[in-house]
Amino acid sequence: LMYDSGLETGDAALYGSSYHYERLGQSSGVATNEPSSIREENALVSFLDRHKQSYVNAILFGRDKKQFEGPLGESLLPAPSVGHEQVIVKGIYKGKTGTGYTVNEYHTVRTYPFDRVFDHDGGGNAIQYTSLNDKTYKQRDRMWIPAVLINYKVDKNWVSQGFRFMINKMHGQPKKVASYGYEDQNSTLTPYLAASREYEYFEPGEKIPLFDPEDNSITHEHLGKEMDVSMEMRKVSQKTFDFSIELDVNVMIQLPPIITISAGDFSLLFDQSSLHTHATTKVIKYPVVVKRVKNFQDGIWSETENLAFNELDGRPVMTRTKDGFHQLELLNSPSGHGGEFYSLNFPAAWAYPEMGQKSKDPTNANMLNQNAGAIVSYGDAGNMLDGNWFTNPTGVVTANAKTFKKDWNDADLLAAYGAPAATLTDIWRPSADYVYRSELIDANQSATGIYKGGVFSDPIAFFDWADLSQNDRLHWIKNNEVLKYSPHGHPIEERTIVGTHNAVRYGYDHTLPVITAQNAAYETISFQDFERSTVGSDFKAHSGKRSLHFNNHQSYSVVNGMVVNQQLYEQGALLSLWLNSHYPGDPIATNPDPQLHVLSTGGGSLNFPLTKVARSGEWQLYEGEIKKADWDDAGISVTDNLDLILDYNLEPGEQVFLDDIRFQPLDASTSAFVYDVATLRLVTQFDDQGFGLFFQYNDEGQLIRQLIETEKGLKTISESHVNIPNISD
Repeated sequence: LMYDSGLETGDAALYGSSYHYERLGQSSGVATNEPSSIREENALVSFLDRHKQSYVNAILFGRDKKQFEGPLGESLLPAPSVGHEQVIVKGIYKGKTGTGYTVNEYHTVRTYPFDRVFDHDGGGNAIQYTSLNDKTYKQRDRMWIPAVLINYKVDKNWVSQGFRFMINKMHGQPKKVASYGYEDQNSTLTPYLAASREYEYFEPGEKIPLFDPEDNSITHEHLGKEMDVSMEMRKVSQKTFDFSIELDVNVMIQLPPIITISAGDFSLLFDQSSLHTHATTKVIKYPVVVKRVKNFQDGIWSETENLAFNELDGRPVMTRTKDGFHQLELLNSPSGHGGEFYSLNFPAAWAYPEMGQKSKDPTNANMLNQNAGAIVSYGDAGNMLDGNWFTNPTGVVTANAKTFKKDWNDADLLAAYGAPAATLTDIWRPSADYVYRSELIDANQSATGIYKGGVFSDPIAFFDWADLSQNDRLHWIKNNEVLKYSPHGHPIEERTIVGTHNAVRYGYDHTLPVITAQNAAYETISFQDFERSTVGSDFKAHSGKRSLHFNNHQSYSVVNGMVVNQQLYEQGALLSLWLNSHYPGDPIATNPDPQLHVLSTGGGSLNFPLTKVARSGEWQLYEGEIKKADWDDAGISVTDNLDLILDYNLEPGEQVFLDDIRFQPLDASTSAFVYDVATLRLVTQFDDQGFGLFFQYNDEGQLIRQLIETEKGLKTISESHVNIPNISD
């Protein structure tokens, strides 16, 4: 809530939102389950029917009083919670400038209960089990040999039963979101539909259309199916061996005694019985898959349908979007205009199998979210569901492709980063972007109609990732190409469509960009701010907190190990830096004739001056240009190494500090960046002219001030403060 007292009397207003969970006068809340303390309140908890007892069995053994309480699979029920089928969010302010209200509708367990019956192929009841009356799941081995004195009996039983539970995740999924505004009709605010979005899903367990890149066909299979199988086996056996013999012995007491023995009964009984039970429980879980989305915005309806999915990661790869002109009777379309956009994305794993699933091959990269291209077509001619479209792809609006590779080995980069070779040889990274260009159908042609224009006039040729030389260079135009990657995965040099190079160098443990350049190669740019340099001094600094104390490091290399390329040789180079000269104890003393030169210490005899071009406060900006004639005079040519140091005529007592040294091709445009070492916040950004934009932060790390560097010093261009009042205890 927010209360605004207004500027004048009567302007006070209360702003905020109120939430309404009722539908048709009663709560729209639906409970997923009941807490364990009141589980009996769950409608699914009841006594399950047992096998019906026969009258004969009841007479012989008594009435069966055993009961079994359900539901089956109770442990699979979701945790107790309440989800609402409808939530209306209304703005509290009801004036003419009110924001209206939004109606959110959701699927719940009321429409997708735990025991729902699905009528699609492969569906059925979410809870199913095999019947014990089916002889398929029962076997019995029985033998009884009654032989009067010897009896033999064997009774073995095998019983199996299977249970299947389909768990859906539809509870809480959005069904519809509609926003309504108010319009004034005869001084009455009447709601109107401003925008809406409706979702339709595949039913849980329904087979999903999958695109097969091998033959460009669509098959239907289960997508993202998870299945847990558990089995329980029991055995109860009993063996009885009973042997008995009865004899009559009579003894007559006399002399001599008479003993008589008469034969009695004899019996032998062997009884063996067993019960073998096997129960298999299968729990199946299906993901939530969106089938289509219907949108309404600015009075126009559109519908996007997912036609096919990628079996590797479940993302939609083929979609169809119907625009507002679909099925309208337009010019040259009296039976209804086919206003449908078809879109097909090509996952990179289709073009590069090594980027596919690790479950299929442990050596694969499992980079399933990368795309290698896309095609968008329109109208009846661009119907991708037509079986002949892939042999004659017409009606195409746009097409693009992307190539990947993993061999980015660069010994110099690996040494600079201290990284293993695998960081540049074992990881797939984007290489080049292509776009398809061809003549378009003129939308102004009377025979065509505006609604059929803007598509390629001829069928396109699909991109060939396996052999790039087979692609028509007149149509498949290379838009951009990455030439170098850092071991950390940053693209650090690229070539544009016009052949120029862009580059970026990273510092601060190779985590943050310190210089970016347009029209320059990676090896031809450098920037040194001395913030993390071992030779940096914290006595003075132009940006950040440290600089180079030249008095103590007069042989410091401002350029080290750079190779002169064709651009540097032909177009020249530029070196700029900020210099501070002062005399401790004498604030007005200056060097009467400062001479700053750049010398080459490697091959050649390069010697060129740096001239003062600007001053800002106590710091002076020096620049020097190296032209082609200077290279020639110094005997330096293409591919030669370049090592440069500075030479300055120090006066007695003079202290000189250097900061923000930049080297670049003369025709390049660069920006440089300096960060705070502790927080890694940006503190200075230098433009192409060498002047800085300084950022200042408060103790909480919030940006409060921006200052721009000029020849008249630092000027504040923006300032903001956040007031957090103290609350006393």
